Amino acid sequence: MYRLLSVFAFLLLLACSQPQNAHFNSLEFIPENAEIVLQSPELEKFLESAAENKFLKQEPLITQLKGQLEFLRFYQLAGRSLLSLSGLNKDKPEIVLASESIDYRISLDSIKNKQLETITQNGISFQKATLENSSFYLYQEEKLAVFSNSAVSLISLISEKKHLANPDFDQVFETTDPKKTNVYIQNTAFPESFKSFLHKAGFPEVTPYWSWIAADIDLSPDKVSWNGLATPTRKSSIFGRDRGENITTEILPNQFNSYYNLDIAALRLTDSTSSELPVKNMALLKIANEEAMILSFLDKESASLFMAGSGEPISNYRNTDIFRLENPPIFPTELQELLHFQDKEFYSVLDQFVILTGEQANLETLIAAQKDERSFSKTGSYEVVFNNVASQSNQLFISRFQLEDEQNPAIAAVQFIAEENYAHFHAFMSSEEVSASQNSGAQLTQTISLENPISGQPVFFKNHTSDQMDIAVQDNQNNLYLLSNRGSIFWKKSLKTAIESPIYGVDLFRNGFQQLAFSTGYKFYVLDRNGKNVEHFPIEFNDAITQPLAVFDYDNNRKYRFVLVQNENVYMVGSNGKAIKGFEFSRGSTNIAKPPRHIRLGTKDYILISEASGKLHILNRQGSVRVPLKEALEATSQEWYGYNGKFVNLTTNNELLEITQNGNISKRDLALAENARLVANENTLVYLTENELHINDQVIQLDYGLYTNPQITEVNGKSLVSICDTQAEKIYVFNTNGELLDGFPVFGTSQVAIANADTDPALELLCIGEENELLIYAFQ
Repeated sequence: MYRLLSVFAFLLLLACSQPQNAHFNSLEFIPENAEIVLQSPELEKFLESAAENKFLKQEPLITQLKGQLEFLRFYQLAGRSLLSLSGLNKDKPEIVLASESIDYRISLDSIKNKQLETITQNGISFQKATLENSSFYLYQEEKLAVFSNSAVSLISLISEKKHLANPDFDQVFETTDPKKTNVYIQNTAFPESFKSFLHKAGFPEVTPYWSWIAADIDLSPDKVSWNGLATPTRKSSIFGRDRGENITTEILPNQFNSYYNLDIAALRLTDSTSSELPVKNMALLKIANEEAMILSFLDKESASLFMAGSGEPISNYRNTDIFRLENPPIFPTELQELLHFQDKEFYSVLDQFVILTGEQANLETLIAAQKDERSFSKTGSYEVVFNNVASQSNQLFISRFQLEDEQNPAIAAVQFIAEENYAHFHAFMSSEEVSASQNSGAQLTQTISLENPISGQPVFFKNHTSDQMDIAVQDNQNNLYLLSNRGSIFWKKSLKTAIESPIYGVDLFRNGFQQLAFSTGYKFYVLDRNGKNVEHFPIEFNDAITQPLAVFDYDNNRKYRFVLVQNENVYMVGSNGKAIKGFEFSRGSTNIAKPPRHIRLGTKDYILISEASGKLHILNRQGSVRVPLKEALEATSQEWYGYNGKFVNLTTNNELLEITQNGNISKRDLALAENARLVANENTLVYLTENELHINDQVIQLDYGLYTNPQITEVNGKSLVSICDTQAEKIYVFNTNGELLDGFPVFGTSQVAIANADTDPALELLCIGEENELLIYAFQ
């Protein structure tokens, strides 16, 4: 569609008012095979403007046409001019330019490189001219001049009087003001070209139902828009004068490539089944070059009844059944001819919409767009489109395409609104720069499906070869995967048992090559990025590892301490797989209740070890007591954190428990609910009580739900707070001022990992979607 619009814009730009010579019979100078006709008083000015427009200057046909009209630098057109194009499917379109009068800009005698030859044929004489690098044919009669790049076209038009005789063209030509410049585009004369343009823009194949189009144009360096009329063909009589809203945009995902909407309710169908057809709108769209179809109905009941018996459910996604299409519903013959239905294998009924696709993944994308309220209708680009076209129409095309040397994509739309004997026509091409602020919000960029449900929390893992982040995750069959951030599987490794700790990225050899470190019930593993065991690992224990692996890196110098717990015993292992000597603490008096914690306050390191009895050890790097406590503590089920120079936790009575570096203990009643959760870092204190999320002094009222523990992620020098409502399947991300980031909440069912996982400046958020599905969102 981009090429069609560019050609159209090129010619329409010349629409300007100027008194004309009524004795100049325009119809006599339009070739019989003309596909585009333009009347224009100032062709040269248009060429200058077109050279500045980002859409027109990249169109090959425009460049070719400018070259064919290069001879105009030797001539001055005066009065009304007619430019006709034909053979647009050919390598070299045929051009006929007729003008009421011409003058010479410079004397032809002063042109050194020229050839002039007079040809007499079929009773007329004309010149074959070459001036510098411009070759053309010229017929003159008094002041009248007719230029062409084809002698055959010139002879056919002047000698044989073979001018355009088309009733549809005559109809629209007679309705236009001869004192104004008008442009006419014939669709049915070059349907193959029309289909080619639509195909290049990603549009599904459709039938052009309008014969001739005439319109005015508005041009700026970053935009082309035009509005006018279209004359009907015989088939366009099916379009009634009533039309509705383009409601299928409500379910159109923002990442679509192209979209074609047809107002079904207003069609005048003769098929006997048409009176029973409850479909209001029908849309064809492409996502990642795969075609999908959307049918909209009055309500969900009508949609479900229409598809009853069409297939059997095969899966469920986001609480929506997915069916395999076995018995497609019957559509009127005229509709099938109009939309060229292709076989669809899957469908779902979602509210008042029926979605049909060839690939299940695309169906899930459409479902997610509607569930997450991330449809095209929620974007700034939607506003751009419907600021340029009407909200109601019979036919609407929308397409996205990328211009060379342009960072932002472009968007284009074409619309027809039927009246009794004609149609309104609106179209535009524009940059999508206006949507840049909207695109800074969270956008789903990847959906990765595994064979089995996911077990545990997926993590980002540094890829030293690409300087991006890969993904490590385990499924419920105890298979560990390393995936690219695009979903490619690097390897899959069976571990026999589940991973019971976080998966850490470490650099044992301090060379920038990272490994995966984690623990299972009885083993401590370190794997290289190829999934192979690093030398000295795994370490296997006879007794169970009773707390998840902890990893300490005191000075961020990659001299790791791996800390393992077996009941009351604590072991510290080095990068060589051997026990580290000199760490004095080896066991508690009761079982160790939590993984040991390394906390740095200021310049001092502390190791915190909690026992089931409530006893807390605050140790130095060597395992000796660094902070003796002034009083005994009760057991707490939560982790210890360092905040504002103190150690913080919640008591069993949900009071805020604070311990100074001198061992002084204080408690504050924050009126927390029974199931309150706390997390903190040096400057940020976060706790959740019922549906209230507190971030420092800010209080955010969340919907009532079932929430994961809040998380704090430090990235790019700032802290982000995230939390997931597993009941509503929503993930929220806030800054430390308590402000919800743009585009959130998003769909998700787990805690998250946040990092800059690829090469662009945006951050990526990794989470679980469906039970076997990883989701990656990008956000600023």
